[in-house]
Amino acid sequence: MALSALIPLQTRLDPLVSELAAGIKSAEEQGMKNAMMKAVVAVVQAPNAKSLSAASIQAIEALTKSNADSVDSRWQLLRSQAFGALCGVVPQDAALQLIGSNAVIDAGDSVPAQAAKLHCLAAVIAESPALFAGSSELQSRIASSVDTALAPDVASVQRALASLPAARVAKNTLLNLDIAPAGSPIIAPLIEALVRVVDPPTMGAFDSDTQQQALAGLKSVAKHRFAIAEPQRDAIVAAAMAHVRDRNITVKLAAERCALYALRLANVPAEGFAGDSRGLDAYVQNMGGPASDKGKQVVDYHRRVLNKLADTTRELDYASDDDDDPHRERAVANSDDEA
Repeated sequence: MALSALIPLQTRLDPLVSELAAGIKSAEEQGMKNAMMKAVVAVVQAPNAKSLSAASIQAIEALTKSNADSVDSRWQLLRSQAFGALCGVVPQDAALQLIGSNAVIDAGDSVPAQAAKLHCLAAVIAESPALFAGSSELQSRIASSVDTALAPDVASVQRALASLPAARVAKNTLLNLDIAPAGSPIIAPLIEALVRVVDPPTMGAFDSDTQQQALAGLKSVAKHRFAIAEPQRDAIVAAAMAHVRDRNITVKLAAERCALYALRLANVPAEGFAGDSRGLDAYVQNMGGPASDKGKQVVDYHRRVLNKLADTTRELDYASDDDDDPHRERAVANSDDEA
């Protein structure tokens, strides 16, 4: 939509907000609603967005709440993007109220309601992470929201609607130093929630997409913030090893990468480790030695697969995974606008 590219050049945004709000309300086709919501996102992300009037702010807030239970993934993406950008435009007190009302899970929320809130939470983390930095209450609400959405005893055919964004929220929170600094009390619960998704006793409650996302998140945390992952390294590796023979190829590959970085077998100069067997040796000993079932499994898989994967990370032309970048969520969302 060409309008989105021109919006940053506009000096007066309020009339445009009025037109877009009216157009979204009257449009019958979802494609048209999505196109106009994309323009709303551009408005809130514009350099002069702080000049928006109170009436325009209220109109945009209403739009971010409309059709929150829509199954249209494009609408959910754009709606949450607009919400995240809006929280960066309004005063901090107002932003915190918006987050508390619309982006953290409350007791009794349905699975679709949880999903809508988690999408908004992910957008705020991507757009305005500083809002969480000084609020231990909001940080704990992130952890409780993820824990609720990733509870293994939730019986709902719709649970994937919430579990997938919950895994993404956990990953992006753990990768953010402002929200989850070393020693933060939310680190352990978030890692435990991701492990629960792929741990054999509880993994049956989750679909393969959520399992793949959880493994990718654990891998990225082990790679970029090993110090916070190390206390739970054994649980992470054991859960990953339970999936290295998964029938779903995306889950299998994610599990291998997770084990590779959690055991510090890979060469990652930027993160300060060149890859050796010390992590593997420590894990094997903690599992009962090389003769134990888990010890034998990882030693054998290292010999046949993980060692070769580790060697590829030492090649000069090795390119790391795209999902390692903590800022990728916003970049992907923006690139989707070209689709």
